[in-house]
Amino acid sequence: MKTVKGTYNEAMDDIVNYIDSTVKILQVIKPIYNFKAGE
Repeated sequence: MKTVKGTYNEAMDDIVNYIDSTVKILQVIKPIYNFKAGE
């Protein structure tokens, strides 16, 4: 997939980085949420 030089890969990197940070945040938030919900 090298029709547009660099653009596709850069966009994918941005998306992956964005998702990666979101996943890490969720992994931190979920245990706290579950703990409070379980009280």
